[in-house]
Amino acid sequence: MSDKLLEIQNEVRDGYAKANPDCDKKQILFVGSSLMQFFPIDELQKDLHLSKKIYNRGVLGTETGDMLKHMDLLVYDLNPSVIYINIGTNDIAHGWSEDEIMDRYDQILTQIEDHLPQAKIVMMAYYPVNEAKQEGRKHPRSNATIHHYNDLTKALAYKHHIEFINVNDGLFDETGNLKAEYTEDGIHMIPDAYKVVLKNMMPYLERDAKQ
Repeated sequence: MSDKLLEIQNEVRDGYAKANPDCDKKQILFVGSSLMQFFPIDELQKDLHLSKKIYNRGVLGTETGDMLKHMDLLVYDLNPSVIYINIGTNDIAHGWSEDEIMDRYDQILTQIEDHLPQAKIVMMAYYPVNEAKQEGRKHPRSNATIHHYNDLTKALAYKHHIEFINVNDGLFDETGNLKAEYTEDGIHMIPDAYKVVLKNMMPYLERDAKQ
């Protein structure tokens, strides 16, 4: 990890540390890597009229190991009633083995279950990527790999009796790639793409706001 990325991560986490004491408890939490952090839910939820607030605690560049180091800050301090989690794509890109990634993801779930036994956990499928727009990227990602790891995380969800949701309908082009207009770098999505994801998530969010 570069010093610059670590500096940015620390700034993001410092912001969360300052905000957490003023957050309501028993709300809905989004947590994970940049794919969660860049979800503009603060702005989008203004028009949702849900009975619960959604807090976003995604951190760019975060791997499963990073999340394990900051569980208090990212999860426990908020004492959420429902947790939507999307974590692991950075581990995949950086070459960790399947066993290492799934073991750490397993630890995350187990720790949440131990610390917040009443909280509901919802594991999200990883989003598709646009392979062509990743040209020149140091750690390119493929949809075949994403699909494989979605199968692994779904199995992990089954092991923990946790709900696994795939809210990616409408993100794909005819070749199975993330639509080119939804991404600038082939991986991270623009706000219009998250609007599609949010539309797909609404039945779950409306249900879980009553949790």
